[in-house]
Amino acid sequence: MWELIFGGGGSAGDPNTLHITAGLANEQHGLFASILPDTSASTADFSVSAPPTATVTVGRSTAITVTVNGLDGFNSEVQFSCSGQPANSLCTFSPTTVTPAAGGMATTTLTLSTRTAGGPYGVVSRAPRIPGGPAGLAAAMILLLLSGYIVFSNRSGIHTGKSRAFRVALTAAASFALLAVSFLSLGGCGGYNSSSGGGTPQGTTTLVITAKSGTLSHSTNVTLTVH
Repeated sequence: MWELIFGGGGSAGDPNTLHITAGLANEQHGLFASILPDTSASTADFSVSAPPTATVTVGRSTAITVTVNGLDGFNSEVQFSCSGQPANSLCTFSPTTVTPAAGGMATTTLTLSTRTAGGPYGVVSRAPRIPGGPAGLAAAMILLLLSGYIVFSNRSGIHTGKSRAFRVALTAAASFALLAVSFLSLGGCGGYNSSSGGGTPQGTTTLVITAKSGTLSHSTNVTLTVH
């Protein structure tokens, strides 16, 4: 072998081309050859993208569209995951996987849900309570018993003065019990859900969205602001 060099030794030579010279008989007979890279073969791949920024209010959710583009005939299933989200937040993808057509694109929606202190993800809800608690329940039972007795005494046909006075007293007691139930009901309504857990902190963080298909993996970043 006489020489082995890339680019042919000149400034105009292709640096990716390997030139070979070799021969016998004291260089009276020889061979010149060139080895070129094979550019005909390409590996199917994909790219992933998303909006560079997103904002969300504490206790609510925001939707981010994630796009996958198939390259060089890629048409395999792609799965998604996220990392870097703020504490006490939750990210979900719908659909969880996509398969772009060869040379085409597909999208999924990332929903990032935040929470208030002690509240569920994405919403702030109220939980129903028994009007007035135990006291309201007791007053309601007394009212029910008094009403039943009044109805029974009216149907029994007792018309003496004492019985009429007694029924008047019972009616007054029933009315008082009704007022008590109403008052306790007003004092015991509403209240936030008492589920445990802290709220999502305000501030800015970098949300990393990762798309994976087999051994291929690509990521894109979204600057997320929670306010």
